[in-house]
Amino acid sequence: MNVKQLEEMLLQGQFTLLRSNVKEINMYYRIYGRSIYIFHVCDFSMGMTIEPAQFQNITRQIEWKFYDQGYQEINRLSLIITNDINWVKPIIEIDKSLWIVDAKKSKLIIFENQPSDFLSIRKALESLLDGNVVEHHKKTWKYISLMNTILVAINILVFLITEWRGDTTDGRFLAKVGAMYMPYIIQNGEFYRIFTSMFLHFGISHLTGNMVTLLVLGDNLERAVGKWKYLIIYIGSGLGAGMTSVLFNWITGQMNVVAAGASGAVFGVIGALFYITLQNKGKLENLTAPKMSVLILFVLYSGFTTSGTDNAAHIGGLFFGILIAIVLCTTMKKTAERK
Repeated sequence: MNVKQLEEMLLQGQFTLLRSNVKEINMYYRIYGRSIYIFHVCDFSMGMTIEPAQFQNITRQIEWKFYDQGYQEINRLSLIITNDINWVKPIIEIDKSLWIVDAKKSKLIIFENQPSDFLSIRKALESLLDGNVVEHHKKTWKYISLMNTILVAINILVFLITEWRGDTTDGRFLAKVGAMYMPYIIQNGEFYRIFTSMFLHFGISHLTGNMVTLLVLGDNLERAVGKWKYLIIYIGSGLGAGMTSVLFNWITGQMNVVAAGASGAVFGVIGALFYITLQNKGKLENLTAPKMSVLILFVLYSGFTTSGTDNAAHIGGLFFGILIAIVLCTTMKKTAERK
């Protein structure tokens, strides 16, 4: 696709060009009163790729820039031009204003949950693509998040190994293989147990509850922040939850408690999702801020009304998940501003 010709057509169509610091990314906008229409073009046909979280931050910065200028209605459509559409799959899951040009096949790809047109730009794109029929997909790809899948697999594998070696419902056995046990941590200095306990579970029901929640919500968070930031949130929340549990048990004198499970990390995922949903104007994919609030209240209530639950770890995980998400989002925002 000839991007230079596209630029000329947009300028002739009364769009104004606003170049970014990244030569592959440019914005074209048209103003109607207090409303603004932004056509965001990303020419990645030379092999450049971008993480979903980075892309989302760039589009947010674009919209915030014009909100700060007093525009009441911001309308944006992004166009990614690439020779390999596979890496765009996770971005499609989180951005509802996105078209793709498959530069290799010279085809415009629009999904049914995306705008069918944007200020008649579609017609201009068709002409530049030599009249090729627009490929209008009925459904988006189902993107499976790699890091979340790996973490679920590790938890299941560790459970199978420990179950094969002994009885996972026996607290003494779990303490032997790495669960949190206050005398071992405080007296023997075995602080590694705060980490190893994250992957141990008291029986199949305990494992299933945590893994089902992680499968349902973990993918959403990984798509929003990227796989490495997701790993930081998961591990950081799990460690924070473990430390909170140790501190609470030490203060209250509960020295004989054996604690294990991924629930602290899972609560961290829930907390991070809640914060990111709030930052994303109260909605992220199929999640909304009210839904996340109800979920948090429900899981906390379930914990406090169920005996044997490590509520200190749950609250700690939730707190650290939100805290880490705030730090990561602030870092991502500063990175986008520099661009």
